[in-house]
Amino acid sequence: HMTATAPAVAEHCDADCEAHRALLLAAARESGVPLVGFAPLDAVMHGRSAQRVAETGGFVDGEALPAQVPPPPAWARSVMVLALPHPPSRPELDRWSATCKGGTPGNAALIRAGAAVRRAAEAAGVRCVAANYRIAQGGVFLKDAATLAGVGVVGDNNLVVTREYGPCVRLRALFVECAPAAVTPLPSPCATCAAKACHAACPQQAFAGGAYCRVTCKQQMASDETTAKAEVVAKMDANADGACSGSSVDLEDQAWVSYCRCCEVGCVLAPQ
Repeated sequence: HMTATAPAVAEHCDADCEAHRALLLAAARESGVPLVGFAPLDAVMHGRSAQRVAETGGFVDGEALPAQVPPPPAWARSVMVLALPHPPSRPELDRWSATCKGGTPGNAALIRAGAAVRRAAEAAGVRCVAANYRIAQGGVFLKDAATLAGVGVVGDNNLVVTREYGPCVRLRALFVECAPAAVTPLPSPCATCAAKACHAACPQQAFAGGAYCRVTCKQQMASDETTAKAEVVAKMDANADGACSGSSVDLEDQAWVSYCRCCEVGCVLAPQ
């Protein structure tokens, strides 16, 4: 009797999950996020990045993780990945400020889209929560999740490269209880790219050793932050009223940082 009914139960679960994924996908797209995928949670939690963290003794981007990292919800079965296009024609999406919710307008848009997805899930009785952006606070490795969800692949510029928008996307994730559908891994466009324009575009030569060097990249980021603060000072000097006292805290609050995107927009797949 159990053998006869088990396939029917499985088919029912698959049908429910397919309907729920379609519902959440529609909610994301209605919120302005055109590229969405679902990755198996277990595969993400044991993916390449997680393995590297284990090999390095618990370090992420050179920083040690806390002894206790919040785990994903016990009911979660997949990671829903949201990818919002950030074309070079809209640089304002990627400008960072301490006063902007989410840091950048693009990330703020992703946060709003995630909230819309959660509301749609709640209305349908599907459990769904946003994943923290930071690994130390219970987040997931977004590049691994995007790859496993079929959103894109990690390119030679160390960014997720999509078929639709090249590497010009930003990512957020949610934990959902419905299972993901089977995904065929995407081929890497970098394998057949002889130009390597992304490497040549880097002002700090962060790829000089043949692979991405985070330390060198951070030097450019620090330079970008200095430039942004200098621009605030210049505007204050030009303003007779003086917008603020000029303290380092005030400068950070007022500065909008345009971080370097040379290896991103230099990719041959980046939208023009």
